[in-house]
Amino acid sequence: MTAPALSSIKQILRLLAVALVILVGLGSSGWWSAKRVMETFGWVDHTHQVLYELESTLMHAVSIQSGARGFALTGQDRFLAPYESGLVKIQLSVAKLKELTADNVRQRGRVDHLASLINEEVAVMQQRLTARRQGGLTAASAATADGSGKRVLDSIRTLVAAMETEERGLLKERSQAAQFYGAVALALLVADAALVGALIALALARTRRLPRVLSLSVPA
Repeated sequence: MTAPALSSIKQILRLLAVALVILVGLGSSGWWSAKRVMETFGWVDHTHQVLYELESTLMHAVSIQSGARGFALTGQDRFLAPYESGLVKIQLSVAKLKELTADNVRQRGRVDHLASLINEEVAVMQQRLTARRQGGLTAASAATADGSGKRVLDSIRTLVAAMETEERGLLKERSQAAQFYGAVALALLVADAALVGALIALALARTRRLPRVLSLSVPA
């Protein structure tokens, strides 16, 4: 085999080797970017869960006061249903929030404060229920007049709003990061396909020329 023929074969092999290296290299980078996209979307979902539990906590806090107020006004046990249900559900929501914010020191501190405010709210409502049972409507009205229930609920609302503001900021950052890594993964995929395709096309073009080179190398 003549030198031109060997040179053509070596060029084809080099092109295929380069194509393989690019395929592996860009493929690995694309896999990393895709992995980052999935991780970031996981954090986006995590943020949505925190926001959901915050809204649920506030809703249960309102239900606790509504039920206690209804019983204080009427003395009828049927009004205690939202109160008792709220007591159970709010503890579940707070426990979930503690789990979800374990990675965020500032938010975890706020959850601890939120739990303290909820305990305070429950204590105030229990005082009202006791006043109604023992002293009737007059005693219940006197227990309500100090406005302690409204103050603690307002504090809960303020704290929940602050936590939601931070979570929405995190949601924006994480959504933007997911979009960025998604764009990078797509760009790497397109670049990988284009470069490998171009190299393979060039190798095929040289392969088609190989029979002619070989024929020229055969003595007449």
